[in-house]
This record gives sequence, C-alpha cells and structure tokens, in this order.
Amino acid sequence: MWAVVLALAILMWIWAAAGLHLVRWGFKKSDASLQLIYLLAVTAVGAVGLLLLPYLVLPGSVLSQGWTREWLEKAQLSSVLLVGLAAVIGFLRAQSLLLPAKPVRSPVKKTSVKKKA
Repeated sequence: MWAVVLALAILMWIWAAAGLHLVRWGFKKSDASLQLIYLLAVTAVGAVGLLLLPYLVLPGSVLSQGWTREWLEKAQLSSVLLVGLAAVIGFLRAQSLLLPAKPVRSPVKKTSVKKKA
C-alpha cells in the first residue's frame, strides 16, 4: 500500500520539476508573475491527474487485489494527502528557483581617511 502512495508522491515531485522546465522553456519572455501562474496551472493539472488515479484506477487494479476495503480507503486518503503535500512543496521549490533572487544592498564601504600633505 505504501509503495503505491509513495510512488504517486514521487511522481508529483517529478511533475513539478518538469513543469518548472516547461515554463522556463516555453515562456521565457513572459513576466515573472505570468510564469508563476503558468507554473501553478501546470502543477495543478498534474496534481488533479495524479489524484484521480487512486479513485478511478486503484480499486480495479491488480495492485489492490488482496486489499480490504479499509486498506483501499486508507491508500486513497494517504495518496491525496501526500500528493497534495508534494504538489505544494514542489510548487514552492519551483517558485524559488524560477524567481530571480532579490539583490542585497551592499553595506556601506568604509574608506580610509587620507591625510593631505
């Protein structure tokens, strides 16, 4: 059961990373806020697609043949939680990589006082 749930979470993480590369490649001339919206959309599409798998495919799958109804419900709930968590963490990580770092103001340079002759 946990192998299926963790595999879905790993797939979501990979989807978020691939979405970052897709947004960088496809929308490089766009504004940073527009790129974030595209990144959010790509991540949401992947999350919805992966969340449909446990509810539509897993009950009739060979993987869940010997599972009880309780195990199937726990696997579905756990996959929703872990895929959602991986989607949020993946989006935040991709957002931090997508946005340029803000320049830090340099401290005031100390200059030595030269005596005039």
